[in-house]
Amino acid sequence: MPRKRILLEESTGNALSCAAAVETQKVIHEEGLVENSQRMGDRLKNNLRSIQQSEVSKGLIGDVRGLGLMVGVEFTKEAEPDIKAKISQACVLHIKLLDSSQLSTLPKKI
Repeated sequence: MPRKRILLEESTGNALSCAAAVETQKVIHEEGLVENSQRMGDRLKNNLRSIQQSEVSKGLIGDVRGLGLMVGVEFTKEAEPDIKAKISQACVLHIKLLDSSQLSTLPKKI
């Protein structure tokens, strides 16, 4: 039976890395970034759910879910096979929600 190996990062005990991590956590806390992400994510999900229930979507959106601003939209089988690519391209060209470097990281299939 093969043995499992655990890989550790080189910077685990680096004092400078630890100090940077502590300061980053302070900024996140002091500026309320987690709470802001939750508020903005709720707003985004509410807007997407409105679109989901509207005549415009024609039943193409199956589900909207997520945590904070990490939101996913599930399309139904009735949606065009390349709908994700079209939406991603529209975001890059018009809405500016994504930049072109993120397109390559999107999975090919819904």
